Amino acid sequence: MSIQETFRGIVHGSTMQLNQSPGVPGEMKVDAVMKRPELDANERSEKLLSLFGSYKDEADDLDAYMAWNDLQRTQIVSIGPSTHKIARKT
Repeated sequence: MSIQETFRGIVHGSTMQLNQSPGVPGEMKVDAVMKRPELDANERSEKLLSLFGSYKDEADDLDAYMAWNDLQRTQIVSIGPSTHKIARKT
């Protein structure tokens, strides 16, 4: 018979620190299945702020960079002597 319980914790290298005691004897062999928990809206906002927060006072610079980046992905492709088509690089 197999017993499966879910515990939350933090991984430190090859060690997992659980938020609560699993209630098993020390040194007992167990299998661990890892999955990342879903982020709630607040956690997602915090992650985005940490990624883009450095640009919060430089919105114009960020907009200019994003526009430049978009242009780098777009090129003019010659289809014939006088016909041109804008194609997106993939």
